[in-house]
Amino acid sequence: EKSSDGSYYTINGSKMWISNAEHAGVFLVMANVDPSAGYKGITCFVVDAKTAGIEVGQKENKLGIRASSTCPVHFDNVKV
Repeated sequence: EKSSDGSYYTINGSKMWISNAEHAGVFLVMANVDPSAGYKGITCFVVDAKTAGIEVGQKENKLGIRASSTCPVHFDNVKV
């Protein structure tokens, strides 16, 4: 959601199954900032993992590849 003065966006939501999430320094977050534009309304934000409102969830207990952590990432009013 774009701020009223247009200086930042606010991201809310969750993403599951993010590889190496607990070790990431930044996240590349694809968000639809203009749904009326279809796929052309999607923007990529580079978000520091230490940004207020980002929470990396508990590591998934996988059956297969255990070498990399796979976690959910939650965004709660993250300003970018």
